[in-house]
Amino acid sequence: MGDVVLQYLLSELPEIWKYEDIAAVGPVALSENIAAVLDFLEHGLDLTEIRTPPAAIEFACRLTGDGRSPKRPDLLPYEGPAA
Repeated sequence: MGDVVLQYLLSELPEIWKYEDIAAVGPVALSENIAAVLDFLEHGLDLTEIRTPPAAIEFACRLTGDGRSPKRPDLLPYEGPAA
C-alpha cells in the first residue's frame, strides 16, 4: 500500500522530490503515517489519542523550513467539516 501511495505522491508533487533531504525522509514519513492510521482503525482510538509520527514532523519541517513548501491549497491542514 505504501508503495502505491508513494508513487502517486511522486507523480503529483514532483517539485518536492528533487530535494535529497526531503526525498530521504518522505518514504519513512509515509510509512509512519500509514501505521498510525492502521493503529487508529485497529484499536478504535479517539482522534485525541493519535500523535503525529516523528518522521511526519521531520518531513513537514523540511518542507517549510526554508520556503520549499508547495503552494497548493489542497495541501492545507484539515480543519474539520464546514459549518
